[in-house]
Amino acid sequence: MTLWERWQQSGTLQLVFQPIVSLTGLRVLGYEVLSRPYDYEGNLLPVEPFFDAVAAAGHALDMDQQVLSALERFVLNNTLSVPMFWNAHPASIAGGILSKIRQQFAIHQIVVEITEKGEWSEAIIPMIAAHQAAGYAIALDDFGAGYSGLRRLIQMRPNVVKLDRDIVQNLDQDRIKQQLVEAVVHLAPTVGFKVLAEGLETLEEIQTCMRLGVNWGQGYYFAEPATWESQPAPDRDILETLLVVRAQSILADQRGTAFSVEARWFALTRLLDVVEGLTLSQAIPVILQMAESASCAIWQLAIVQNGSWHWWGQDHGEDTSLEMAIIDRWIVEREGRGDWIVQDASDDTENWLDARSVALWAIGEPVTAVLAAWYPIPHQWSMARVEWGNAVRQVLGLLLRGAWA
Repeated sequence: MTLWERWQQSGTLQLVFQPIVSLTGLRVLGYEVLSRPYDYEGNLLPVEPFFDAVAAAGHALDMDQQVLSALERFVLNNTLSVPMFWNAHPASIAGGILSKIRQQFAIHQIVVEITEKGEWSEAIIPMIAAHQAAGYAIALDDFGAGYSGLRRLIQMRPNVVKLDRDIVQNLDQDRIKQQLVEAVVHLAPTVGFKVLAEGLETLEEIQTCMRLGVNWGQGYYFAEPATWESQPAPDRDILETLLVVRAQSILADQRGTAFSVEARWFALTRLLDVVEGLTLSQAIPVILQMAESASCAIWQLAIVQNGSWHWWGQDHGEDTSLEMAIIDRWIVEREGRGDWIVQDASDDTENWLDARSVALWAIGEPVTAVLAAWYPIPHQWSMARVEWGNAVRQVLGLLLRGAWA
């Protein structure tokens, strides 16, 4: 009795899910569906060897049909706001499984991934084209793992290209890999696909993907494959992590830049992209953290609410002498000084460490607010950092005006 026959008689199948996130839009945009085969005793079988053996025995279509039936039951029993990404074997595509998908799933419910590895018959490309013509999306999986990747990409014209883990691994340390990813990203708008990096496991890999313009990401850094009930809450775990990484990536690009007017407005636009969709209470700490990362200074925002100052940013307590000294100086010295002040300040209170270089920016109507930043040592404010502070102030001003409108 073959492995396939034994498994059909007594084995079981479990679906697990791994989130796919937008590296630019800061949201979970889908989940990859992965199949886990178990024997009659409930032991997990080696996944890749099992499916490779099934395909080698000529049962890829039979296996994929069973997985697809399980996925259909899952979709019927769960309310989904994002699509499932499901990997079909090339032999299953040749066997006509795409037509069954169109019968069982709505366009927004499923994206079919097809690996560039394996045997491709001449019938596959027309079947893929017909599937896309009906409005369904196709992803080219494992791009870069085989020898025919570019040919497959040109033939398929996929909606998504998934970079193989071998390319993504240690991407931050390998300039040749980076150039390959840059080439794929550059080609994407012409062909019309999104670039998805799979197997992301380190912060450095994610930051490099962001810098290179990769659209989407997936990997253990965000979440391991898990049952649907065990998925992390996107708003609390995955997205907060992604937001911090995105902010750090943007500010790393800006650090040390001599800000022209154009560069400042470019930074402003990117900041607005990062905080789009966030509430005011979510956005302010993110912006201040971004500013701190870019300038290596300490940033706070003081807003007048109900007649008293409310502080956002690093927790120094309410109305400390340091904070009040900043407000006092701002009130006294802002007249005739323009929108910002840079000064070396010292104070005898315990909250001041000898001397600090302080920068202050006013945020006007409809809310009274001051953006403050300081270094632990004087003489550190360059014009480039002042321009960066202006961009941060403008973002905060737009957010505050929107909140109080």
